[in-house]
Amino acid sequence: MTIGLVRVLGLTLPVLLAAGCEAPPPRALFTVNYYRTHEAVRHDRIRECQDNPDKLRTDPDCINATRAESAGTVAN
Repeated sequence: MTIGLVRVLGLTLPVLLAAGCEAPPPRALFTVNYYRTHEAVRHDRIRECQDNPDKLRTDPDCINATRAESAGTVAN
């Protein structure tokens, strides 16, 4: 290998490794369908999310509960 290639790898490899260490995005605890079929849980989650508008837009469970509310309920 040439010295130039070794330098390029020496500079880019740590950057790529550091980029791969980023925390994964948050995952929802429950699906939209779960929230549709569990009314009390859905209402509790929506009430909790409405207290924090940023969470309402970014939290996966807030998004799923809100979508379930707009989609309506499913008969058990």
